Amino acid sequence: MGDKHGLWDIYYHLSDAYFLQKNYSEAKKYGEKSLDLSTEINEKNSERKSLTMLSNINMKTTNFKEAYTYLIKANLLKDSLFSENKQNEIDKLNIKYQTTQKENENKKLDYQNSLQKEENEKIKAQNILIILSSLFAILLLIAIFVILRKSQKHKFNKQLLREIDEQNDIIAKNLHDGMSGYLHSVRDSLLHKNENNNLLNNEIKIIKRSQKELRFLMKQLSSPFYKNKNFSLAEELNDLNNFYENTSNFKIESYFDNSISWENISYENKLQIYKLAQELLANVKKHSGASQINLQIIKDKKDLLLSIEDNGKGFDTKATNQGYGLKNITKRMEELKGEIQIDSSAEKGTFISLKLPILN
Repeated sequence: MGDKHGLWDIYYHLSDAYFLQKNYSEAKKYGEKSLDLSTEINEKNSERKSLTMLSNINMKTTNFKEAYTYLIKANLLKDSLFSENKQNEIDKLNIKYQTTQKENENKKLDYQNSLQKEENEKIKAQNILIILSSLFAILLLIAIFVILRKSQKHKFNKQLLREIDEQNDIIAKNLHDGMSGYLHSVRDSLLHKNENNNLLNNEIKIIKRSQKELRFLMKQLSSPFYKNKNFSLAEELNDLNNFYENTSNFKIESYFDNSISWENISYENKLQIYKLAQELLANVKKHSGASQINLQIIKDKKDLLLSIEDNGKGFDTKATNQGYGLKNITKRMEELKGEIQIDSSAEKGTFISLKLPILN
């Protein structure tokens, strides 16, 4: 069995080496060998890597149907591995929790003697937190006001004005749902401070979350390329990916088709693509609870396909009430005369594909 694991490793790295040399026929041959061997030895992680490699190879050779099939199989294995790892983590946390409970029982008497002193420190910390949270809210409102005032001094065309209106709606909703919610949490914590022995820890978590929300909102406010019509979409999307990875709990794997001639795509359409990707990532951050995201932009004849897939909690696509983000995405797709496809179900993640007829 050990020899077969070593042989799989040789096949896989040979496939990877040929792929980097753009010798896709040899890369595919060794990729298929590695897939067969991983199935034989029942090594799921190796099988997932082989499937992903074959998906990338077929993508490069424009065999999109086969590439999609391999990608679906790889994602199914990824979900299976994720579930197994999650269960192991739960078991470890359960053991740690039981051990901690026993230790806490032994320390209970000492804790009760120091409770009064800690309560005074918590009240002081809560007062500081209220002041800091209020300052954050005021500074954010001032920043929004200044940005809006500056934007009103410039003459934009109707499309950009519509973009600004949509952006203002996003800002207003996030201010209400984000900052107001966390300030409300601080108030509730103060009201119930005598009922909870971990008030200080909760307040620290709330303020950290508030800071993260502030960074998120400011990123939505910033659109540095309104004045730069020569901006690189790939660079901006990579920067956007890095931002979300640094302020969220998920990782992003992205693929941008090198065969796309971005210089032949208008500035307005590139801006729309960026906005759509921004909305999709914002939706994942707010609602999915995902740990892994796949973002792709590929060419399909005269259409551009923008897709995003996550391993989050999913949602009921038949629900009549769409979220704010999906409404914005649908509105943009209507303006571009594009098509949107959503595949999602509870605990199975979400796949969204946007077909944009902008390459002609």
